[in-house]
Amino acid sequence: MADGSAGHPRAEPPADPGADRPADRPADPPADRPTHRPAAPPAALPPYLRPAAVATVAGGGALGSVLRWCATTLPGGGDLGPLLAVNVVGALLLGLLTTVLARSGPDTGLRRTLRLGLGTGGLGGFTSYSALAAAVTTGSAAGGAAGVAGPSPVGVAYVAVSVGLGLVAAWAGIRAGERLVPDTAATPGGGTC
Repeated sequence: MADGSAGHPRAEPPADPGADRPADRPADPPADRPTHRPAAPPAALPPYLRPAAVATVAGGGALGSVLRWCATTLPGGGDLGPLLAVNVVGALLLGLLTTVLARSGPDTGLRRTLRLGLGTGGLGGFTSYSALAAAVTTGSAAGGAAGVAGPSPVGVAYVAVSVGLGLVAAWAGIRAGERLVPDTAATPGGGTC
């Protein structure tokens, strides 16, 4: 080979890496410069997922569950009667509490803590509408007889009475709350927002 390459083919100059790039696309950054952007700061947790809120709900739920257990294990109380009473009283108190808190101002600070601790946690733990599933199949809040197939007539009646009375009690609690606390969101033409 006369060109002095000693048998090696001649190297071509590197092709322009941007030659096939559309004109409106910016050039690639140099290899020695990082191409990533710093991570955005983590978004703040929503209020209901913050540790203090979760602890408030858990504490209220524990207290409410203990109160329900005490109320439903009174001697001579039967099986479904005390649970029905607990659920109806809980619905009334929840209607009252949420209305009073909503009419007292924005859901912040102490009002939020009370709503989470007493409402979601306390009254959520106090009431036990989950026992309706056992009542519907067995006619007993405690689970009743094993091997019963299909819904129990007593269980179906219990569910209807419990839900019906719970709705009436919640409505009564809301109405009582409306009487206790004037509506701070009243519009000039009457009515509410």
